[in-house]
Amino acid sequence: MADLHEVVDAVWNGPVDVRPWGWYAILGQPEDEQIAAVKVLRVDAGQMLSLQTHELRRERWIPVTPGLGAIIGDEEILLEVGTAYEVPAGVPHRLFSIGVFGGTVIELMYGTYDENDIVRLHDTYNR
Repeated sequence: MADLHEVVDAVWNGPVDVRPWGWYAILGQPEDEQIAAVKVLRVDAGQMLSLQTHELRRERWIPVTPGLGAIIGDEEILLEVGTAYEVPAGVPHRLFSIGVFGGTVIELMYGTYDENDIVRLHDTYNR
């Protein structure tokens, strides 16, 4: 069975951006007044994103596989598949894997999409 990266590669013509924690792909930037971009993020087993904030956007995460936890503000949570999690602009947050398989979320961004709009508060990969 193909992994999600291969499936995204097969059906998506855009780039897949590989990172130390896994990968992401921008699935689209709708011509919508509210949604700035739609992204799929894959966090590999044993990995985590940086603890970060964004000033120009808020995010909504919708897990599509189990295996992820998150920090949103002062709260550490186990993400449930199909449940939407809100990340307000300016609030520290991170995704991390909690199993042997990693996990995947769909991320909806509201506001202004800019990959440089990241303030890293802590980063395992020293970026």
